[in-house]
Amino acid sequence: STDQLDEVFVQVKPKGKFKTKKIKPVLHDDYFKCWLPTIESEIAVYFPNESKSIKQISKLYLPIKAEASDWKKRKKANTKKRAFSTLFKVNLYKNMDGFPGEIINYENIVFRVTQESEAVFELDINKNNILIPKNGIFVSVQILGYTDKEGKLLPNKKYQEIKTKKGVVKVSTTF
Repeated sequence: STDQLDEVFVQVKPKGKFKTKKIKPVLHDDYFKCWLPTIESEIAVYFPNESKSIKQISKLYLPIKAEASDWKKRKKANTKKRAFSTLFKVNLYKNMDGFPGEIINYENIVFRVTQESEAVFELDINKNNILIPKNGIFVSVQILGYTDKEGKLLPNKKYQEIKTKKGVVKVSTTF
């Protein structure tokens, strides 16, 4: 009988220490100008490599804009946040002429964000050894859906069905 093996990735981490450079995250305080993610949607950011030296991504800083539980008090800094628990996945893509190309994930990078998370969620991916190729890399965050209190993914619908006078309208579930 004939079997086909899965693709195997061999990666060698360069010796020595990397210099650390932190790029300050940009926060968007206007809820209506934020990306409103839906199930399976993702947003990618380009990481260039403008020098000949090898670069590694060690941390991702993800700005989180949580909804207020009381919509009228949403602009106050100390307002109580609406409870949520959402599972995300990080994907890596080759740079294809300035656009995300072929996926180059080495392993699953999954994390959960709740209303208790900081306004800038810090995801440490140093152990994943993500090196930036000469022509750069795209790093994306994909929405997997809501989770329970233990972080297990719940069955999620892409759309909520709302009954109106004109019939049932499908509205995307946002996170």
